[in-house]
Amino acid sequence: MRPLIRTFLALLVVLSIGACDNPLAVGDGVEVRFRNSTSMTLTDISLSWPGGGMQLPQLAPGEVSNYEAHDGAYAYGALRVTGNGTVRRLQPIDYVGESPLSPGKYTYVIVSSTYFTDGIDLQLEVAN
Repeated sequence: MRPLIRTFLALLVVLSIGACDNPLAVGDGVEVRFRNSTSMTLTDISLSWPGGGMQLPQLAPGEVSNYEAHDGAYAYGALRVTGNGTVRRLQPIDYVGESPLSPGKYTYVIVSSTYFTDGIDLQLEVAN
């Protein structure tokens, strides 16, 4: 009977430990936010990537949004914003070979661009 009780207690301990968060892990998630580096007030801001994304109703020039925690965020994504009454899009071709961002804080910087047809681009900054 004793081996059965020991096995049960050992199983209970293993399951209890496995159900707990890692107390040694500090800041092990991905936090992302937007910064508007254009001269336009942007509205209906939407950025999506495989398995997730984020939205914001409005961001004035130079304004920075609050950080949001996300699982599996990527360095870029499909961006859709409205600026000066025009819907502007930036669409990636694919994510082949890309990996989700490592744990940390990141800022998606929306910038003006003369290279892209819709006049916007997206840059990623890593917080120190």
